[in-house]
Amino acid sequence: MHHESNMLQRRALLAALAASGLPVGLGGLSACAGVGAEPPWTEPQAYEAALEAYVYNYPLVYFARLRAARMLQADPMSGAASAWGAWSHRSTTVSPTVPGAPQTDTLYSSLWLDVRAEPMVVVVPNLAGRYWSIQFSDLMGTTFGLLNRRNFKDGGPVVVAGPDWTGALPAGLPVLRTQMAQSFNLLRLFFAGPHDLPVAVALQAGFQAVPLSAWQRGERRYAGSSGSAVVRPALPKDDALADFKAVRQMWRDTPPADVPAALRQRFTRLGLIGGDASFDTLPPETRKALERAEAEGRRQVTQVSLALPGNNTQNGWVAPRPSIGTYNDGDRMYRASVTLAGTVALPVTENPYFVMQKEPGGGALLHGDYRYELRFAKDMIPEVDAFWSLHAYNQTYRVIPNPINRYALGDRSPGLVYGPDGSLTVYLQADDPGESRRANWLPVKRGEAFWLIVRAYEPRGRMRDLSWEGAVVGRVG
Repeated sequence: MHHESNMLQRRALLAALAASGLPVGLGGLSACAGVGAEPPWTEPQAYEAALEAYVYNYPLVYFARLRAARMLQADPMSGAASAWGAWSHRSTTVSPTVPGAPQTDTLYSSLWLDVRAEPMVVVVPNLAGRYWSIQFSDLMGTTFGLLNRRNFKDGGPVVVAGPDWTGALPAGLPVLRTQMAQSFNLLRLFFAGPHDLPVAVALQAGFQAVPLSAWQRGERRYAGSSGSAVVRPALPKDDALADFKAVRQMWRDTPPADVPAALRQRFTRLGLIGGDASFDTLPPETRKALERAEAEGRRQVTQVSLALPGNNTQNGWVAPRPSIGTYNDGDRMYRASVTLAGTVALPVTENPYFVMQKEPGGGALLHGDYRYELRFAKDMIPEVDAFWSLHAYNQTYRVIPNPINRYALGDRSPGLVYGPDGSLTVYLQADDPGESRRANWLPVKRGEAFWLIVRAYEPRGRMRDLSWEGAVVGRVG
């Protein structure tokens, strides 16, 4: 899932992955005898509470590391470090050196906001019908605002205000309220290929962000601020409680909202909220339980993430759950695993993600040593108002190098050949399928497993209601 996926974070977590095994269920935690009450927890009781806390708070772990990576070192694509309140634009085309399962048909820009002191005014230029969207997400990965060409077609300013802001806001400006003081916000901007890139880059530069006080003084440009100090979290290889320490720091910086009182009580008792700066004052049983729970929680989240979480379709694709991007179904493991897999994921009303990494019915990974045919029946060609695409990625979340530098196919691909019945067959293989099939060839690489993703922007019909069964994929050689 796309996104501004931080491969540095993913690789660090995968390196810490324990031996594989089935995930341990998390049910029944709230009924655990003794949780949140005297007498003191036994180690098993503390472990169960800590495992629940790890999964619930995992997005804070992820964003603590992403925040530090982006603000304390140069972005690998933009070449510059991020600053609070300033757009960071990635304005280059995708190549096999770029991690994070990037799309070849959109430019990305990210914006970190800290609105504890005052709101920010985000300015959207008029893009004259070109596809764009800004996903506003808090640091639990939850979308609290989604602007796009449908609901904000003429552009203009919008205010992003924090949960505690009580000052006067400009009359007539739309307001987005975030329940966390810090947010990670992502612009996706369509471009039609190399010939369109300079135009898209110029439009990308028109997106601005300005503090409210500066906006009211008439300022329309802002270079960003060092703002809140950013702490680089320790890595698990160096500290058995590295992730839980990151959670505690994030609760101080930008506490999550709407956390049930019973959970808040357990998190406090585990030393994640309030207290002194060290876990050393906790009872030995609790500290030991925290260390075990961190290792096991990391293993579980990583395993579920690598399995590409969601719901299986009849034809072997994994569809997103209706709650993706909002996570209003209470499934905290789904929220955690999607965060690791894709940082932020758009709600299905904007773009549903359908993924495949295994051969349907066989359980084997899709692999470049074999040839596959992927057939979209006429009624399974994605219905969209914007655009759709099929990308192939290797196991390091990069597009696959190939002699024709083709990394995706979609509705804008020139020369696609459709069948007499309106179907579309795509050839997934390492070798050139020949002149008559070359327009429909999506190259992969011998010796490497790969996976597929279909994106559908401004979906309609089956894509929007998630009843799309997917293209039929079969091995032919």
